[in-house]
Amino acid sequence: MPNPLTPRTRLLLLAGLGPALYVLVLLFDSLTRPGYHPLHHFGSELANGDRGWLMIANFVTAGLLTVCFAFGLRTVLNPGRGAVAAPLCTGLFGIGLVVAGVFVADPKPGYPAGSTGTATPSLPSLIHDGNLFPTWTVLTIAILVLAVGLLRTAGLRGAEAAGKLHP
Repeated sequence: MPNPLTPRTRLLLLAGLGPALYVLVLLFDSLTRPGYHPLHHFGSELANGDRGWLMIANFVTAGLLTVCFAFGLRTVLNPGRGAVAAPLCTGLFGIGLVVAGVFVADPKPGYPAGSTGTATPSLPSLIHDGNLFPTWTVLTIAILVLAVGLLRTAGLRGAEAAGKLHP
């Protein structure tokens, strides 16, 4: 049986709002940056320019909050394989966000305004870009593990679950 919701656990679970905060800051920052066009530039490019510190702090803060959430998640999940895998993958996702903030991507053509990009990527940019796939992969795994666990808790499996989820 999982631990009761202590004030500490509630606070750790509240930290799960970190990614939502990240999206809000990203949207606000992208709409107020001259020369930035969200359909043409990646959010990571906002770590460059005058207010680059804001996106760096956004990545790191969201990542640390997500790691905290992973600890809270581990506390409240029923024992089983998913009770370890989901928080572990969630924590790895948070670490990936911190890495994305610490290792800033190089400017790309067009942003910051007037940038022509770089001919040879820097090591921090290579780390930042290489971090993308593993970070989003562990998040996807965490979501799938939690979904399977929720279906099992509801007593649903395979085709039966699909039929009951779609009337």
